Amino acid sequence: MIEGETGRTSCGDADKKLSSHNDFQMTITPRHSVNVTEGQHLQVTCSINYPVGKGAALYWKAHGKDDNSLIKQHRVNDSTVMLFVRNALRSDAGFYKCFYNNSTHSRWEGVFISVISKCEYFVV
Repeated sequence: MIEGETGRTSCGDADKKLSSHNDFQMTITPRHSVNVTEGQHLQVTCSINYPVGKGAALYWKAHGKDDNSLIKQHRVNDSTVMLFVRNALRSDAGFYKCFYNNSTHSRWEGVFISVISKCEYFVV
């Protein structure tokens, strides 16, 4: 949708009127930062308030990492993508960004993932 245009799109069981990119909302769950212990699994959800249309993208990237192909992500539906960290390693720690972009605008939100060593729990 071009900024300033008005369009209608179906979102769940209710129609939502989007008048510009200012109506766009992106939500990351859990928000801002999350801790996970080495070996544990983690899921982070990124959702937008309307379906990703043709020519648009919704995806995760790891900030500062050379190979984003190692990121495990799954498109849940037209407006949600999940980031998966399986058997967390210290090297999985860092800032992850969820990106949305189309022909007229782009946006991102991020989450910082900390991976805590199992050894830190055994200090007496």
